[in-house]
Amino acid sequence: MHVILELLVSLTVSGSIVMFSTLLLNFCRFRLPSKFRYMLGKLAIGLYLVPIILLWKLIRSMLQIERTAVIPNTASLWTFPYEVGMYLLGIWGIGAIGFAVWQIYVYRRFVKKVYRSLTPISSNDRIIHQLHMLRKTLGIRSNVQMAYSTVVHSPVLVGLRRPTIFFPTKIPSNANLSMIIHHELIHLKRKDLWLKALVLLVGSLHWFNPLVHMLRKDIHIWSELACDEEVVTKMTHSERKRYGETIMSVMMSSSKVPVRFSASLSDDGKKLQKRLNLMLGVSKIKKRIIIITTLAIMAVGTISVASAVWASKHIPVVEADTKLAKITTRTSIKSEGVIERELSQHQHEKKQFQP
Repeated sequence: MHVILELLVSLTVSGSIVMFSTLLLNFCRFRLPSKFRYMLGKLAIGLYLVPIILLWKLIRSMLQIERTAVIPNTASLWTFPYEVGMYLLGIWGIGAIGFAVWQIYVYRRFVKKVYRSLTPISSNDRIIHQLHMLRKTLGIRSNVQMAYSTVVHSPVLVGLRRPTIFFPTKIPSNANLSMIIHHELIHLKRKDLWLKALVLLVGSLHWFNPLVHMLRKDIHIWSELACDEEVVTKMTHSERKRYGETIMSVMMSSSKVPVRFSASLSDDGKKLQKRLNLMLGVSKIKKRIIIITTLAIMAVGTISVASAVWASKHIPVVEADTKLAKITTRTSIKSEGVIERELSQHQHEKKQFQP
């Protein structure tokens, strides 16, 4: 139980430090490029999942030549009864399993609904030719399917193992299909759907942490903005306006597609103006900004890891763990005494048989 508690506390602290840093950026006048904000989100996901404390202990054990068992001095630490620890652990387990089961159920229901309504696109359709050209340009080797669906009302990428771009049966006449496909292929190239799957795993393990649910929303927002940023980087101002018009055209008929399971070109109206402004203002990132941002992300990561190690040393101690340590110590002392007596007896018998 103590190990599980130690892992949860260290993971929670390390990931939450990154999330606090992203919240502070909202009050900062200095605007980071969208892809760096997206990187911060990825860093938070990694620290919420990777057991830093276990890696730290492994490194320490490799560097130490001699290791001795150290029993922590629990007198100065906060302790709580074993029954309370089991109760809290049970609540966490029920919440984690319940969250995971619900998300899997909703995902399977959504996927079945979409695939049941699909209509294959002919291989001679011009959309298929545009898909092949863009895949070659972007260097995407994985196979991508395309189909029409009556369920979706805006283009959307669905599927981890069999990625498919679904188009609505009625595409607005002013929508640029090449830009739409380019947008969805960027999501595929960056493995955004797999990242969203990891976010759901984080949400399952840390369902009690409100910062994790904020992270789930941020990942969707910044994945779309970072995708727009990459798509329009080499575009002219007129082409960017055309891309913005395409987004607005699919916005007019967007549906409630679960964003946690897919990557959609559309977005809600509240964020549309900000999205268009950022897209039109995208410029080549200066080296100075890249260096400063990289150092800042490294600093946040270092502080998060150090905080996780510190937190693991100051977690509450379950009384059962203390009792177990005492029993183990007594058993070890008794075992050493038995070994010493047997060794002494063996030496005494050996002297008796010597001539």
